[in-house]
Amino acid sequence: MKHSWVKKNVYKWLWRGVALICLSTSVLALAADDETNRAGISIIGNRELPKAVTIVPWKNTQSGALPNRPVSSVLNDEIKPVDRDEFQRETYYYQLSVSD
Repeated sequence: MKHSWVKKNVYKWLWRGVALICLSTSVLALAADDETNRAGISIIGNRELPKAVTIVPWKNTQSGALPNRPVSSVLNDEIKPVDRDEFQRETYYYQLSVSD
């Protein structure tokens, strides 16, 4: 009679130990996964706040426009005719360099 009681008690503790090991490994795996997802970020805020972005311009849109000057003066380069032979030679050398 005593032997069957000990046997039942051992099996009960054995199953509890197996369950504890399974739960602890799953909790550790979830904790490790959570740490990798949070690496490098910190978010401070409230989820109940509305998700909206308001963009306010800080400069006038015309401030970046170029003054009324010809394009050549802006680029500091004159518009001049291209020599046909020179242009063909440059395109030939370019084709040679690209074909490699």
